[in-house]
Amino acid sequence: MNRNKIIVKNKNGFTIVELLVVIAIIGILSTIGVLSYSRIQASTRDSQRSTKITILAEALEKFYDKNGEYPSCANMTKSANVVSTSLENMDPDVLKSPSATIGTNSIAFCDNLAAGIDAIAYVGDGSSSCLIGASCLEWTLKYREEATGNVISVTSRRNIAASNAGNISDLAVSNTSFAQASLTWAAIGSVINYSIQKATNSTFTANMTESTVANNTATVTGLSMNTKYYFRVRSNFTSSSGNWSNIANTTTLNLTAPIATATANSTSQITVNWNAITNATSYNVDMSTSSSFTSPTSVTGIVATNRAFSGLSSGIKYYFRVQSAALSFTSTWSTTTNATTTISIPATPTVAASTVGATTTFSWGAATCTGNTARYQYRYTISPSGYNSGLVATASTSVAFTSSTQGQTYTVQAQAECYSAFTASGMSAAGSASYYRIITYTLTIAAGAGGTVNASGTYNENTVQTITANASTNYAFSSWSGSTGCSGVASHTITMNAAKSCTANFTIITYTLTIAAGAGGTVNTGGTYNSGTTQTITATPGVVHSFSSWTGSTGCSGVASHTITMDTNKSCTANFTLYANWIPGIAATALAGKYVYNTDAPTTYTWANRNNGCVAPGYAPNVAEMLAIYAGKVTYGNNFQTPYYWSSEEYDSANAYMVYVYIDVSYAFSAAKFYAGSYVRCIAG
Repeated sequence: MNRNKIIVKNKNGFTIVELLVVIAIIGILSTIGVLSYSRIQASTRDSQRSTKITILAEALEKFYDKNGEYPSCANMTKSANVVSTSLENMDPDVLKSPSATIGTNSIAFCDNLAAGIDAIAYVGDGSSSCLIGASCLEWTLKYREEATGNVISVTSRRNIAASNAGNISDLAVSNTSFAQASLTWAAIGSVINYSIQKATNSTFTANMTESTVANNTATVTGLSMNTKYYFRVRSNFTSSSGNWSNIANTTTLNLTAPIATATANSTSQITVNWNAITNATSYNVDMSTSSSFTSPTSVTGIVATNRAFSGLSSGIKYYFRVQSAALSFTSTWSTTTNATTTISIPATPTVAASTVGATTTFSWGAATCTGNTARYQYRYTISPSGYNSGLVATASTSVAFTSSTQGQTYTVQAQAECYSAFTASGMSAAGSASYYRIITYTLTIAAGAGGTVNASGTYNENTVQTITANASTNYAFSSWSGSTGCSGVASHTITMNAAKSCTANFTIITYTLTIAAGAGGTVNTGGTYNSGTTQTITATPGVVHSFSSWTGSTGCSGVASHTITMDTNKSCTANFTLYANWIPGIAATALAGKYVYNTDAPTTYTWANRNNGCVAPGYAPNVAEMLAIYAGKVTYGNNFQTPYYWSSEEYDSANAYMVYVYIDVSYAFSAAKFYAGSYVRCIAG
């Protein structure tokens, strides 16, 4: 019994109190476990923070090693990828706090951390350059430990105070030109700007100016040529400045005046030469006809050391001066040089001799001396008398002398020269002309009927003259008659070795007119006619024909009778056209030389004569002609109407024969008066 009770008691389990105690114990143990686990996780995240700060600090030091400065807070708070790239491609995850999302840059402060925020503070040297500019001289990285709540700080290895970082000792000057120079020095971190002083003495008391620049390079402009300048620079911070740097100096470039010479090349060109000048990039030249260079011609930007001036006036003195140039800078002018363009020797005068009566005038054209003045000299001689005037100066272009003595040759030789106030060309070669007083003869020229001749005249002995015969219209030259030398062609020369008299003879021109007739008509006769006359050609058509046209030479065409002008040989042919329905009669028959109308003409009356009832100019055939028509019906047309035809009056004076035609077989004749139904075939010719 007792045993069974014990078993029953075990099956009833724990009491409520016991269960509560057990649950409380389990809760305490669970809380302890959760708290321990949270502390472990926080410690793990703090370890991550420490590791990342260490990596970040090393990256910042490497940045300094490369750049001589630390990045500014403005640069460190940019996106994780940008900051990572600037820190030599550091892993972007280093910038993320454990609680931030991937890709976050947890550097969120440039001063102390804000409470309750899992972030990193990048605290710089306190300068504006470090805060919002480009660089810092030192830094402190701060983060808050999750496990303890303490703020952990890591500082940079370099921590130069901004006020002691601005001394510059490497100022250098370069690229000095005429008006500017370039300054360079090592950059100083955290500066606001740099001050530059410029002076013309080393104590910076002469012509000193001061300016500021933002970067560690500067181009100083506005300098004077060939001047020594001194420079120094210092860095400026928010509340202080560095010491003045070392002094650098330079002398600006100089340009000296060239030495110039001028040489005349021709009548219109002078070349100016000069020596090359150090630092010059080009040269300027003034040209003037005045030594004071009033209104000069100026040429600038010449790269070579010479210049040819063309298009100048001949015989003029030109003055030149040269200066060297570079950019907008020029030297003083060179000493003035000059040259005078040459004057071309004028062309040899062409002398002409003109004799009127007993006086011969020798003249020549004015010499061409563009821009200058011409003058002349001549020599007058008579041969064979031996007279010689010697050289005679003159401004005129002609001289006149008496030249009446026969058998004497009068000669003038003339020379020309051009000159100016500065130079002269020299005399040209001599041109000359002569006049020989000789015997003259008369040439008389006459024309026969039908032409004209050139004029007669009086000519010098042994001169050769031309005689010319011109035939009038419709005439031809035939011959010359008269003195020795007259005979020859219509125009030829004749030598005047005596008085001459020549007559030109002419004959009229004739042409042949040939006139021919085609079949069916006649024409008038042709003949031979004088040139220029007008003749008539006439075409007369035969029986049952009409005139159609003229063919042949120019002028033939026209109406049946018209005129034609005989300006050449002519040949004209008249053409005729046979009337419609008329057929030429067959040779060796009663119809030979006649024509047959190929259709019937019906009659309605008694035949009183042979012409009644036919087509003009036709008439009724006689018996023989009627038989010939029937026999030639293949030619004339087998279109006979049956049965009765009439011939002309052969039976008696009032009546014709009636011909009875058996269709295409035979025919018969009978003398009978007309009755209705008769027909007739007409003929002509």
